[in-house]
Amino acid sequence: MANDTTLVFLDTETLGLGIDDPIWEIAAIRREADGTEKRFHVHVTGRKGLRLIPPDGFPEQFRADFDARYERVAGVPTLRRRILRPSLRDLFRDRPHVVGAVPNFDTERIAPQFGVNGWPYHLNDNDSQAAMEALAAEGYREENQPVEGNLRAIGGSKIETQTQKEPEAALRELLGLLTERGGFEPP
Repeated sequence: MANDTTLVFLDTETLGLGIDDPIWEIAAIRREADGTEKRFHVHVTGRKGLRLIPPDGFPEQFRADFDARYERVAGVPTLRRRILRPSLRDLFRDRPHVVGAVPNFDTERIAPQFGVNGWPYHLNDNDSQAAMEALAAEGYREENQPVEGNLRAIGGSKIETQTQKEPEAALRELLGLLTERGGFEPP
């Protein structure tokens, strides 16, 4: 399937579901219409550059993931919001199609937390079932089972990286599978 549209495949991790709950990780791949790609993967500090801390009552499985990865993954910088703003504005320049599992969740939090205004209307919410069918066709398994390529389905509703050792590779692989198998169709 030929694609003449700029795509940004996006995933964030947050310390809750509220609009102001801090984003602690952003991973994205921007794929230009000519096929060139730009990878973006960072951990985010709290206010004044302080380390983020999960709130009381944060679910244990998410706390364990946060504790295992936040500021601990080699090659992933931890940066302040104000430093990230220009990079995020560049990532989303020229109104790309934002692709992911529930991209409005990610974009609605990035906008106020990082000052990325005038959000593009090109949000492409890939149905998890279509994504899982594409992954299953490649030999991956579903429903919280370990899978090859560092991918898993969380409760059948969101695709996330399992180990985060190479999240950009996992995102690139998923984006490629969705594009090749027709899981993403630009409007």
